[in-house]
Amino acid sequence: MIGVTADTNIYVSALVFAGMRRQFLLAADDARIRLSISEAICRELRRVLHTKSAWSAEAVDEALLQLAGCTELVRPTETLDVITEDPEDNRVLECAAAAGSHFIVSGDRTSWTLASSVISESSRWPIS
Repeated sequence: MIGVTADTNIYVSALVFAGMRRQFLLAADDARIRLSISEAICRELRRVLHTKSAWSAEAVDEALLQLAGCTELVRPTETLDVITEDPEDNRVLECAAAAGSHFIVSGDRTSWTLASSVISESSRWPIS
């Protein structure tokens, strides 16, 4: 099974706007991909949904509970500091490394020039 770690912007897009991004979560829910997430990604997602998308605490809790059903929670043991443009993206790298993910999916191309296995959200994703 293909292992994937998603950047927070993918979760936000999937939860707020649906469309193709929602298909990504459905692929994880149907076990077509193994989608890994960490507590750090969950914390950032909670912050973004609450502050930038104006979701209530209850709505955020419900979304995180939904994600818990289709993701694998990993606990990175290594701290990375290689992405300077957006230091929070280091948490995504840490999660991907701990999970042994094959791909990182992100809508933010500027932070990911160092990685060869990053799929932009506008690319064709390797899920069927």
